[in-house]
Amino acid sequence: MNKNKMSRKENITVIKKIIRYAGDYKLLLLLSVLLSFGSAALALVIPVFTGDCIDCIVGRGNVDFERLFSRMMMIGVFALSITVLQWLLNLCNNKMTYCIIRDIRRDAFERVEHLPLSYID
Repeated sequence: MNKNKMSRKENITVIKKIIRYAGDYKLLLLLSVLLSFGSAALALVIPVFTGDCIDCIVGRGNVDFERLFSRMMMIGVFALSITVLQWLLNLCNNKMTYCIIRDIRRDAFERVEHLPLSYID
């Protein structure tokens, strides 16, 4: 068996510790969840408007261009909104990740500083 592999119990312990660190950033975590839900919801609306666009094309020479144009504009607005939400989500997640890693490193160095020199030798 590979000695470097962590057991399931060790994995759960590590995840719990990371979640404790993430608890300091509840606002960013909440914002991240809201942005991801918003992005997913808008992504689910686009196929509905695509179907409406198809319905505007009845046959050759029988196209409701006014309704087709308005539906295509809505698709564009939703696509742009999804892009902005995903960009904000990325910023939020990066900020949270960098802060959690910074906190873990700070705590690790603080623990090392308090270790006796004989332990480090």
